[in-house]
Amino acid sequence: METNGTDSLNQSFESGKLATLTAIDSIAKSLGTKSVAKEVFEAAKKHPGGVTSRVCHDTEAIQSVKNFLAHHRYFVEPACGAALAATYFSEKYLNDLQIGDGPIVNIICGGNSVSYEMVSFWEENAKS
Repeated sequence: METNGTDSLNQSFESGKLATLTAIDSIAKSLGTKSVAKEVFEAAKKHPGGVTSRVCHDTEAIQSVKNFLAHHRYFVEPACGAALAATYFSEKYLNDLQIGDGPIVNIICGGNSVSYEMVSFWEENAKS
């Protein structure tokens, strides 16, 4: 999962070659890199289980941050919110995947310096 404006891996998959963003244009700044490493892109293309890349909106990442806070009383940053968007908006991002029998696991990190004021700021400045 990447947000619009941090989606260098997704753009690389879409074009079939390593893509470079002109700027990191998302509220999820820590998620962004203008271009993924060539080795990462090549490994993702060759992964035996396949790699699926999806792009969410900043608003979905922020809503996921808020949902996770409400459900678990734990702050996370928008980059983690993007990963959480896959499950909070599963009908949009997971419906067409053959997931199999195992559970879906989200690895949660970040957020130790996040405050409610920051979440409000992100929500006000998120791109839809």
